[in-house]
Amino acid sequence: MYKQIAQYLTARGYLSTRGKELSAKLVERMYKKSLRKEEREGAVDVSIGDIRVIRS
Repeated sequence: MYKQIAQYLTARGYLSTRGKELSAKLVERMYKKSLRKEEREGAVDVSIGDIRVIRS
């Protein structure tokens, strides 16, 4: 599942903050980080719009 999400985002030009392609592990970490943040701060909407896009 994370691999498919990473492929989908990478195909649309999304990169990591270091300018590299997204990996399944990175997508998993991003998701789990958002869950921890939601738990700390209450309900937070997470969407594709929250991802920073870097193109070279």
